[in-house]
Amino acid sequence: MGAGEELGRLDARLVAALEGIGLLGEWSYDYPSRVFRSSPGVSGAFAIAPEDGVRGQPVELYERAVHPDDVGWLRTTRSAPPGHSGLRVTELRVIDAAGRERWIMVRGRFVLDAEDLPAFGYGVMFDVTDYNAGGERPFVAPAAPLTDPHFVLLESLAMAFRASRQLAQGAIERGCRALLFRVAELVARQVRPSLMLDERDEPGRRLH
Repeated sequence: MGAGEELGRLDARLVAALEGIGLLGEWSYDYPSRVFRSSPGVSGAFAIAPEDGVRGQPVELYERAVHPDDVGWLRTTRSAPPGHSGLRVTELRVIDAAGRERWIMVRGRFVLDAEDLPAFGYGVMFDVTDYNAGGERPFVAPAAPLTDPHFVLLESLAMAFRASRQLAQGAIERGCRALLFRVAELVARQVRPSLMLDERDEPGRRLH
């Protein structure tokens, strides 16, 4: 197996592991152009083709998947100042390509313009359907940090995964990804004790 194939295999295993414990991936939104970009896991939750999400699409295409009751307040929230910390945590409901209703936690950081309004946003999304089985109303927390250590660790894993892909040294990349996968596996066993990740896991498969 070549170095490129090995990295690709580690990527697939890590993505499957992270998705299996709820981390969908990353997103970014450019306010002036209204272009939203997303990693494949996020794109799938909004019924967007993976390649289209990476390339970027009008935010209205993503809104088509948002629960009708949540679209209005989501638009209002998106255009409002995020608060003094530049952070915002939002939960919303989406209908994915399979017709399933899912609860999504959107965690974002925002770059503000001269009027302290959002100009660019980026962050990560989690599938929190399992944590919201009671169907509570979606919420917005203008400056709320993540307090659940599992979510804090998952966000850190997402950032580390992105950084590892920017490195030009294969040995460091392979070591970093192998470590990230192991951490994701350990977190998975705490969050969902029945979850077992091994060599048989298929890339991109949702694990339960």
